[in-house]
Amino acid sequence: ITTRLTPNYHAALFVFQAITVGFTYLGFKRLKKQFDVPVWLGMTLYYLMYYNVSLNILRQSMAVAVVFYATTFLMDKQTLKYFFFMLIAFFLHSSAVIGFAFLPMYLMLKKTNNGLKFKDIRRIALFLVALMAAVVLLDKVVRIAVSLGVLKAAALNYLSDGRFGSSYLSVVSVFVYTVLICAYVVHTQVLYHKKIEPNFFMMVSVVMFVCSFGSLISVYISRVCYYFIPFQAFALASVQNCYKKSSRLIWYTLVILFVLATWFIFFVIKNNHMTCPYMIDPELFA
Repeated sequence: ITTRLTPNYHAALFVFQAITVGFTYLGFKRLKKQFDVPVWLGMTLYYLMYYNVSLNILRQSMAVAVVFYATTFLMDKQTLKYFFFMLIAFFLHSSAVIGFAFLPMYLMLKKTNNGLKFKDIRRIALFLVALMAAVVLLDKVVRIAVSLGVLKAAALNYLSDGRFGSSYLSVVSVFVYTVLICAYVVHTQVLYHKKIEPNFFMMVSVVMFVCSFGSLISVYISRVCYYFIPFQAFALASVQNCYKKSSRLIWYTLVILFVLATWFIFFVIKNNHMTCPYMIDPELFA
């Protein structure tokens, strides 16, 4: 629609990012009401963790934002709104079908008590088994989805034998996700006594960790994990609730500096996604 109104691709980029950032902001705003986590902190972490990536996957980044916003409705039991926005996300990009997995994931992992009990451990173990099975079977699932018309044929390009297939493993990514998991795990017991869903958000970080190895199987796994990044940003931000207000500045500083360092390594030094500097290809908006 934008390109029909104006040939200026900067205008198109602005519209894409306005939708992406807008829905992400609304998602963090809803989560603030539910879990009392500052929007500014969530958005800061989101910008450092995902914004550069979003510049190269414009339609999918909009779908990621809408899925994030949609999933917040699960947490206050507004399931119909969740499905409504999920359909919008799927219309924007077919990979948003992964967002429907958040429903069983949340129902399986949602908190039922004020401490980590055997029942929680059992559900977490079951989720991990399901996660590993999903990673191993994803190649076949994508092929079936393409044959059924759920996904476009272009998705095959990101499989192990596809045009963009690879077997690259980022050691830096594995290290970063390991640190993020550890940072959340050490605060888990305290989070159980707060208005947080520690099982769900801890497993989000685990998904990101597993997906960092998933690139050995299929590049498409890395495309799937983008849908978990806004939740990981919120998970890190939510840890601030474990500290007294007088001590939260220390956590803010530490987590922002760590994520800023990873941003500098990934996007400036390694120039992942080629966004520093960002070279716009006008053909993308033709």
